[in-house]
Amino acid sequence: MLESKSIGRPTTLIGASSVGPRVLVVSSIQLDPPTHGNRARNRALVGALRRAGCEVHYLFWSTSSDEAYPADAMRGLVDSGELVRGRAPRLVRNAQRMARNVAHAVGKTGVLPAAAWWTLSADRLASTLCPTPLLSRVRELLATERFDAVIASYANLGPVAALAREHGALAIIDTHDILHERAEAIRRNRIFPSGTIIDRAQEARLLSQADLVLAIQSREARELAPLVGASRVMVVEHGMRMPDFVPMRPESGRALTLISSDNKQNQHGLEWFLGEVWPKVLARVPDAVLEAHGPLSLRTECAGPNVRAHGIAADLAPIYAAATICINPIRAGSGLKIKSVEAMAHGRALVTTSVGADGLLPAMEDACCVADDPVAFADTCAALLLDPARAASLGLQAREMCERRFSADAVYAPLIARLRARRTDAATSCAAPTMSLGSTLDAATVGGPR
Repeated sequence: MLESKSIGRPTTLIGASSVGPRVLVVSSIQLDPPTHGNRARNRALVGALRRAGCEVHYLFWSTSSDEAYPADAMRGLVDSGELVRGRAPRLVRNAQRMARNVAHAVGKTGVLPAAAWWTLSADRLASTLCPTPLLSRVRELLATERFDAVIASYANLGPVAALAREHGALAIIDTHDILHERAEAIRRNRIFPSGTIIDRAQEARLLSQADLVLAIQSREARELAPLVGASRVMVVEHGMRMPDFVPMRPESGRALTLISSDNKQNQHGLEWFLGEVWPKVLARVPDAVLEAHGPLSLRTECAGPNVRAHGIAADLAPIYAAATICINPIRAGSGLKIKSVEAMAHGRALVTTSVGADGLLPAMEDACCVADDPVAFADTCAALLLDPARAASLGLQAREMCERRFSADAVYAPLIARLRARRTDAATSCAAPTMSLGSTLDAATVGGPR
């Protein structure tokens, strides 16, 4: 059953005018508090759209029956929005959970064939990938409102993109991650299969329903091009309004700062760090401290010698201001690791894995330290803790590179130009009915950072 709760002012009725393009964002991602990388990305995206004069209506899809929605915070982030609850039936959820439990248990032994793992773990039902209540509300909005574009978060919302195209809106999917790559990394590292698990063919079918597919980094753009055609892929990295710079404080001491959400990949990375890296750091720097923040720090596994778990903070700025060195020990995943970018943008030295640096290298190889071996990771952390001047210098270099690469104005400019062009085309079509709303897209460049 559909449950909808509006926040902010009502959307404009068909025929009413607005200054800039009207954009409907459909997502299962909250915007506040920005404790997760995907929240930070969506928050930055809608902020850039509004600064460019777009009117943003945010349709938040929740799978929880009691999730609190930050209506007060949302009023300052979007023009209008609403909450829709929709999830797969309990029987479907229980069957999926049981199948994944089996896949994980047998998969950890190393004897489960890959094909069997995918059979047990993959999402195949429409009610799981894109629930009917969500589609019903999107259909209602598109039938009664005028939107120039619809942006759906993640490939599983391909049916939302199909509805947008039916109603003459530019249909955009912001991938965040390549889901089949993420799932394969989960399988390979024997992590519990959580989140949306789809294979390459499924993802290609879902993405093909969009006019435009956004890739969060250039490597993933190259991977997506064969699935949907290069002309439909646009690189839109994580654009930021650069935070105020706070010089490293001498009193920060010998501390490593970890800020992280608690998804399964981050849990896997924390287990590796605490089990294989942290003892080696303490052997070289006995007074070193791990300052853990965010949802991951609330887990019971986030404990041990010189580990301080602080929980979730409403404002991350003071945490980065007090940090000396930031770490991101993630070892499986896809996309661009927002926390890696944020740490560098705050002018802090970053030690991470090749997965944590995915999408940053080689252009920013001098702005962070990358190590996959536990000994090398520990040695790098210890060396920076013992040489704060070097850590400070690395942080400054990282910030300078982030200012050039992740400036919100530069990152979102191509997307905003496409939205404005679509609005102009739509206005022309209204004036001349013989012209088609479904105009052909210009070729989008699939390439590296600007």
